[in-house]
Amino acid sequence: MSSFSMSCLTASVLTLSAISCDRFIAIIFPLHVRITKQRTSVVISAIWMVSVAVAIPFLVIRKYNSYQVIT
Repeated sequence: MSSFSMSCLTASVLTLSAISCDRFIAIIFPLHVRITKQRTSVVISAIWMVSVAVAIPFLVIRKYNSYQVIT
């Protein structure tokens, strides 16, 4: 699995988790302000940073394995 695929997979899972948390909070606290544009931007940025961080080891291992085969 490529690092790009792993990054997209992780971002999808985290996005669905964020939507689920938002819906849960909306049900539990129906009269509170849930999310603003600024919070949305922060959450989306955090999701992509975490997904890239999760994909980095796969990229490193892939490069290491390709160098190991060549030598």
